[in-house]
Amino acid sequence: MEEDQWDLEKDLSQCLNKSKYADLRFVVGKDKDIFYAHKLLVSISCPYWRKVFYFKDWQSVRRSKFIDVLVPEIESNLFCQFLEFVYLRKANITHENIFGLQELSVKYEMPELDEYCSKSVYSCLSFHNCLNFYEKTKLLGLVKWSETILKYIEKNSASVINNQNCLVSLKKETVHEILSLQKLYVPEIVLFRSLINWAKNNQQTNSKHSQEFTLKRILRGFLQHIRLDLLDFPDIQEIRNYDLFSDQELFRTAIGLAKKNSFQLPTKTRANNLILTLDHNK
Repeated sequence: MEEDQWDLEKDLSQCLNKSKYADLRFVVGKDKDIFYAHKLLVSISCPYWRKVFYFKDWQSVRRSKFIDVLVPEIESNLFCQFLEFVYLRKANITHENIFGLQELSVKYEMPELDEYCSKSVYSCLSFHNCLNFYEKTKLLGLVKWSETILKYIEKNSASVINNQNCLVSLKKETVHEILSLQKLYVPEIVLFRSLINWAKNNQQTNSKHSQEFTLKRILRGFLQHIRLDLLDFPDIQEIRNYDLFSDQELFRTAIGLAKKNSFQLPTKTRANNLILTLDHNK
């Protein structure tokens, strides 16, 4: 049985986009690239084209070797992968074409292609694209995809949120959802710097409409995710410069950190100087 299936797959692969025995000629994209296909095979796999080929009056079509079907709105590389799935039930899905193929699965009424894309989401993710992917899946209402991407972000959070610009383009709701992940692990100072840059970007965007968009106001509800007790002394000083936490909060943090490291702190150190400064301001 397996051998028969393999022979069938091999035979179909030899028919894919070959003019021999084909009776369809898809003219695709702005460049009008030609893709050959078989009306019966395409119709079996795709209800959309079945309706076109078997429930419309094709008697008026001029009799020739091929029926020309114009598909100008779809990119050629996407249509190529669509045909490959029709014939072989597999496609070369990448981060560049997965959303396009999912859109085709809806347009052409192919739940099998939709499911195939869903199973391929994880393999298309990287540290650099997963955040934007997440926002796009939310916008498109792809719930399963969003859940998969969140798991990826949670598992690789330290690598995903690894620089001060990684959150800049995200919406407020997205940032909140990511920071609320139970197993999120990002060094506190890295997370703080990322939030500062994100807030500054929001500040610039909204400054045209209101002068009230201060960093403190924009970051309201987000600062609770910064665990001060995990900071180091230089980090506390950096955070203090933004006036987002009270000196009392930072003083308690510095005292706690000093106690943990008191066995190695001389009397005059940058750390102790910071504590004395905070204590004086208190």
